[in-house]
This record gives sequence, C-alpha cells and structure tokens, in this order.
Amino acid sequence: MIRQFYYFLFCTFCVCTLASCLSIVANKNKSVTGDNKDANPKASQFNQANIKSMPKVASSIFFLNENEGWALCLESKLCYTDNSGRTWKVIADKNLEFATDIFFVNSQVGWAVISKWVHTSVPDEPAYIIQTQDGGKTWKKLSEIDDASVSSLSFFDEKNGYITYKYFTARTKDSGKTWKEIKPDSDDYEGNEFILLSENLRNVVFINEKIAWGYGGGIWYSNDGGEIWKMTISTYDTESLYPSCFLDENNGWIVGSNEEIWHTKDGKTWKQIKIPESLSRNDKNYPERKCAFGNVNFVSPNEGWITRDDGSLFYTNDEGKTWQIIYQSEKEFPGAIIFLDSQRGFAFSDKSEIIFTNDGGRSWNIQPIS
Repeated sequence: MIRQFYYFLFCTFCVCTLASCLSIVANKNKSVTGDNKDANPKASQFNQANIKSMPKVASSIFFLNENEGWALCLESKLCYTDNSGRTWKVIADKNLEFATDIFFVNSQVGWAVISKWVHTSVPDEPAYIIQTQDGGKTWKKLSEIDDASVSSLSFFDEKNGYITYKYFTARTKDSGKTWKEIKPDSDDYEGNEFILLSENLRNVVFINEKIAWGYGGGIWYSNDGGEIWKMTISTYDTESLYPSCFLDENNGWIVGSNEEIWHTKDGKTWKQIKIPESLSRNDKNYPERKCAFGNVNFVSPNEGWITRDDGSLFYTNDEGKTWQIIYQSEKEFPGAIIFLDSQRGFAFSDKSEIIFTNDGGRSWNIQPIS
C-alpha cells in the first residue's frame, strides 16, 4: 500500500518567487485559537493521496501516514512528529541548510534537495541530493546536480524517483546516486513549438510511473513517463501556474497567478473555475492584475482549500462550485498547507513555525517544538 501513496503525488512549487509567510496574528475580526491537544482523529479518513505540500518559500511538509510527518521548519531544521502533529521535535539541524524539499518512502528512508539558489538566487551554486536511513537524524550526500534550480523530488520506492528542475525532470533508478534527464518531446509540435514546450513545462507531477502532468505556462500531459508530451490547455489561455493537487489519475487541481483555478475530474479535460467577483481582489502592487493563488490542498474530490497571497484562505465543499473565505491573515498566507482530514491541517508562520488548525482552517495555533 505504501507505493499507492506516492502514485498520487502533488508537488507544487514555484522556484522563481520568494514570498512572506503567514502571520499568526489574526485580523481584527479573527482570533488565533485552537489547540492541537483536542485534535479529533475521527473527523474523517486520513488523506492518503495528498501527503505533501510545497510553498513558494522553501519550506516543506510531508506526512508518510496519519501519525508520522516531517517538516522543514525553523530556518531549515527538520522537525518530526509521530502522533499526528500533536507534538513536534527537531531531529536534525545540520546538513539541511538551504533544503527545499523532503520525501520519505518509509519511517527510515528519505531524501532532501539542497539548493542555495532557490533560497538566495545566488548563481553558480550547484544543488545536490542527500539521503537519510535513520528517519532524518543523519544525512549523507548522494549526488550533485549541475542545475541549481532543483527544488522538488518524489520517489515511488527506495530505488526509483524523480526530481524537477528548471523546465525538465530527471529520473533515478539507483536511489538517487545517479540521475538521467528526461528530455521531453512533443507528439503535436515541431521546431519552435518544442521551444514553447521547454519554456513552459516548469512543474511536473507524476501520478504514477507513466502518467504525468506538466504546467507553468499551459497544461501538458504525458502517458509514457515524460518522454512525449501533449498540450491540453494552451499557454495563451493561462497565466503562470504554480502548485497542484492530484488525488488520483482523474481528480486534479492547479492554481496560479491572476486568481487562476483549473480543475479536471476525468483526467483528460480541464475547466477553469472562477471565484465570485465579491471575493476577487486586485494585487496592491499591480492594480491592473488580480491576486495570485499560492497553494491548493484537497482531501476529497469535493472538499479543499486554496491560499491567496493577500492572506486569504478559500474553502469549498462542493467541488469548487462555491467558495468562501474562512480565514484572513494580516500578512501573506504561506504556500505550504496540508490537511490530514476535513478538520486538521498544518502550515507555517512568518517565522517558519509550524501552525495547526483543528477547525478546518478557521483558526490557527502555533505548535510547540521541542
């Protein structure tokens, strides 16, 4: 069953934009309440498919199962929980500086991406992959990646995995010691259109070993492990798309700039969803544009959350037909957000502290970390 978890990954990330995280201080009409000691594990079934969340800022939350989770918090320290997030402790504060993503296949074996470029935009700094075999306590360098923009990784088992960097994806079959770049070709386009593909395939999510979705500018599909790609949504019909959430081969969500929400429920066709005009808001820095959505997380085809960079947390329980703002921060809501079920969720504060909700995102509380 463990393999099943990693077939339904989403990873959403944007390596181009750094942003502020959520302020724990609520607005004038909200108070930050809630206590993780009262977390209700019976609220609904654990969201097995949606185990990971990547923000625009380099912090990452990963849950292996309902009990065990890891988070890059407190300035790239690795925090761990074995009780559904009731308590967290720092288990590693070395070798994880400039870490951008983490992934575990079991309680002991995991990987992390180290990329100074993602954090600082300093050029000519190679990225590299490190591995742990003791649950995150100690790490060993496995391989160096020439392209510094590596920021996301995923594994199907202890041998086979993928990393995404810049516009392409690379594959390993030896636990991350060596990587072979997947150079996508298109079965629909030639010449200049291939350049169009390479320039717009900025994020790749593998649903399983064969099926993958790529996005950034437009939405692209592959059913042969990323060798051949087909454009399903034109680059001219989208803005910059960032995070995604795929529950299975059929149900997926991708969000991005200019309040864009795209949804598929058949794994073939995509439909753009508009939020009500009453909830729409212009970017204060660019008044002619709408605000950008930061991250998306669903626990079922019907129920999910989307963050917006003005500090709003959107919620739907009817497959996106209707939306409401259930939380409003005074600062930008973090990109990383993950829900274990319809009530329990985790995110980060503006100080990289782990925060917790026990009421579906309506209130948040700082988690103690030992």
